[in-house]
Amino acid sequence: MTLYGFAGSCVCNEANLSGEAMPVQKRQCPTNDSAYDVRGEGSRYTLFSSATVLQAGINDSDEVLAVVTATGVLT
Repeated sequence: MTLYGFAGSCVCNEANLSGEAMPVQKRQCPTNDSAYDVRGEGSRYTLFSSATVLQAGINDSDEVLAVVTATGVLT
């Protein structure tokens, strides 16, 4: 499953994907008209399959919303 960050932010562990031991922050997508490219700048806003979400939002009251863009074996 691949998710696209629509609102809020989260901290993810992507060690299964990249081998990087440090968690990464995923931010909400920009609200401009630029094209979304998952291989480029879009990776900052994308939660990839097998990534573990360690923290959603900064405060308990923060809302985090993501849209599923792909599911299945090839994600």
